[in-house]
Amino acid sequence: MTSAGGVDRRQLKALLRAYFVLSTRSMPVGITGAKRVRTLPFILFIYGLLGFVIGAMAPMLDSTFLFALFVHMMTFFVVGTMALNEAAEVLFNARDADILGFRPVNGPTLVLAKGLTILGFCGLMAVAVNLGPTILGFLCKDARGWFAPVHFLSVAIETVFLCATVVCSYGLIARFLGPERFQRLVTAAQILSTLMLVVGFQVLPRIASKMDAHGFLETTPLVWALPMTWFAAIDVALASTSASTVYAVGAAAGVTATLLLAWIGVLRLPANAAVESRASAAPVTPAPARKAELTERSSGWSRWRLWTVWMPDVTERAVFRLCVTYLLRDRALKVRLAAGLAYFIVFPLLILINEDHTGIMPVMLVWMLGIVPLSAIEMMRLSSTPEGAELFLFAPVAEPAALFHGARKAALVCVVFPLAVWSVTIATWALRETPEKLLVVLPGLFLIAPMSLVPGLRGDFVPFSQAVRSGERAAQVLAVFLTMVPMGIVAVGVFLAQKFGFVHVAIGGVLVVAAALHFGLSKWVRTRSSKALRR
Repeated sequence: MTSAGGVDRRQLKALLRAYFVLSTRSMPVGITGAKRVRTLPFILFIYGLLGFVIGAMAPMLDSTFLFALFVHMMTFFVVGTMALNEAAEVLFNARDADILGFRPVNGPTLVLAKGLTILGFCGLMAVAVNLGPTILGFLCKDARGWFAPVHFLSVAIETVFLCATVVCSYGLIARFLGPERFQRLVTAAQILSTLMLVVGFQVLPRIASKMDAHGFLETTPLVWALPMTWFAAIDVALASTSASTVYAVGAAAGVTATLLLAWIGVLRLPANAAVESRASAAPVTPAPARKAELTERSSGWSRWRLWTVWMPDVTERAVFRLCVTYLLRDRALKVRLAAGLAYFIVFPLLILINEDHTGIMPVMLVWMLGIVPLSAIEMMRLSSTPEGAELFLFAPVAEPAALFHGARKAALVCVVFPLAVWSVTIATWALRETPEKLLVVLPGLFLIAPMSLVPGLRGDFVPFSQAVRSGERAAQVLAVFLTMVPMGIVAVGVFLAQKFGFVHVAIGGVLVVAAALHFGLSKWVRTRSSKALRR
């Protein structure tokens, strides 16, 4: 035990144990009783493979600094995005007020427990991503033999820095700006971090081989304002033959900033921020006038004949309106969509500024639209208040598949359609000199509808029925991208058909297959949903 206002070690241990169990245990999902698969080992394995691919770049670079800078920049944005994702659920959990509101848990203890929970998960991600660079980093021409332990140390400091920055930022926002602005800034931070991650992966590999480390530092001194440069300087200062005073100063700046942010985030801010965080986690009840406006606007959907033809089932229309409301108003869902789909905003911009228009990138952009409905629908399973989905246990739902189809069509209207218009417009502009290549785009559009049925194949889909757990989003993103493998095979087949003059036959074949898949998968979803949700 400690004095009031300090960190209570017994409470800290109890909170850490509770958060660990909540984040990792397998629990029944939604209202079907299906067990959730433990996804953490799979995530770590995938990130480990990615790390070894990056580590293989070490022999190609003459400078340890450039290699370390690239690795730390990737770590910064991957782990930073993870920290933002987890912090949005851990730091401002809607259940905290119910469970901890009446218990004597002080601010520093609560924030430290949450910060260590985030640090533990992000630390595992950082180790997985950096395993390859840690083992292979000594192959850089000016690296010393003990590069591995030094890089492990720098990655550990960087991970603490990222988690402390997130905790500090959230504490400041909750303390001074209030819950509404907090949610807006979190959304902006998610989008910005994802954009920078994508741009970094596109730009850095192109400039790394042409860059001289010392000339880069001399001509671009502002690079020392970037935190990832400080942690790359630790690698160079302690494990490179190119070490100099400037790297030592950069390394000292990184360590100092990490200690300062950790001290501020845990001991200085939480006094009032913890209280504000509980208040911000509580649901905001709209004013009566606003509620009436929303009800009137929502009921307008059902009066349109087009919607009644497309969605004849009244349950499907009700779920559609519910999901549209969430997509337009729920900030947590917006954060998840922004983090998962921002690539479709950045990638077209890279196509426009790319001087080498081979036609592959615009076509690939449209074909990747197939993962948009999968990603959006999977994100619509999650909610910070999954207890509300218990309504479907008692509501007289005649057709259980309507729960899935209502959510699916809401994702198609609010997410897929705008991104499809944006991507096709960019592809049309980029391929204006070779319009015949646009024919290869059509099969990718045909496959969007059957791909949107994939999340419902298990038959247990209930919107907003699952609690968010550590690693859940990352696993969903990886699973979604794995579904691109069959689409990639079809895309290669269409491309070869165009090359040999059979593109029209290929387009017709894909259209027939897509229609058959849509019909068959719809039947499958209806049958599986009836069995799973009526048990």
